[in-house]
Amino acid sequence: TRCMFGLDERDEGYHCILEGGFYGSLGWCYTAKDRSSWGACNEDCPLFGPAKKINDRLKNMTKELLAPAQKVGDSLRSIAKKLEGPLMSGSDSKARSDAGNVTEEAKKGDDKMGGKNVTKKDVKKDVKKDVKKD
Repeated sequence: TRCMFGLDERDEGYHCILEGGFYGSLGWCYTAKDRSSWGACNEDCPLFGPAKKINDRLKNMTKELLAPAQKVGDSLRSIAKKLEGPLMSGSDSKARSDAGNVTEEAKKGDDKMGGKNVTKKDVKKDVKKDVKKD
């Protein structure tokens, strides 16, 4: 049940009543206008005093810290939008499938270069030759 503030001068019209922690660490409040029922307050009830001041400072600091992150996020979304197109959307599927075929051929060692099957061994030999020349 929601708190009904302004029924007791101790709640100052907007917060729970603390009585030395006897009725919960967050205080208590009336839940009926006629003061016939009351309940313990929880973390959703409004803060006051030093706790409210600390909470307000934390909220301001959080806003200040998150502002640069928001700008970075906006920039990244803008860049991603500019990059949308054939490369990102997949509309150039023929080029993508050709690249996939080359990769599969390379995995099998069936790459052909000048009509000759090229293996990893051949490539290593060519690299060694180039190194010796230098």
